[in-house]
Amino acid sequence: MDKICHVLIVEDQGDIADLLAEFLSGEGYQMHIARDGATMRAALAAHPLDVVILDLTLPGPESGWALAELAVGRGLGLIIVTGDHANVERLEHASHRYLLKPFRLDALLLEVENALRDAHAHCAPDPSRRAAGGSGMQ
Repeated sequence: MDKICHVLIVEDQGDIADLLAEFLSGEGYQMHIARDGATMRAALAAHPLDVVILDLTLPGPESGWALAELAVGRGLGLIIVTGDHANVERLEHASHRYLLKPFRLDALLLEVENALRDAHAHCAPDPSRRAAGGSGMQ
């Protein structure tokens, strides 16, 4: 596989988005960040994405659930993240991978790998960008 995996983080909290992007970049993934639905749509049009990590609660008129279906409709791997535990029942009945905030970064990495497999993505992390011995982030 010559193609490096591209991951889009859709998260309105800048510190969280930056932390996730830094961690996954250190694991060899090409990162993109969107802060809302409109920016997510622009990223989908502009980049060859493989996985979307989507926070359900975003500013703007679009529902996180509708954005999730948009990503899945494009054949992308999807991981929903949310700090709103009121969504747990719906998440359990949906067919999407999800993590409840706060979560461990190693759990996110495992979900990214699983989402890539589920989407039959023909890509791999860039081994030259992988942090020696792992990133050390939890």
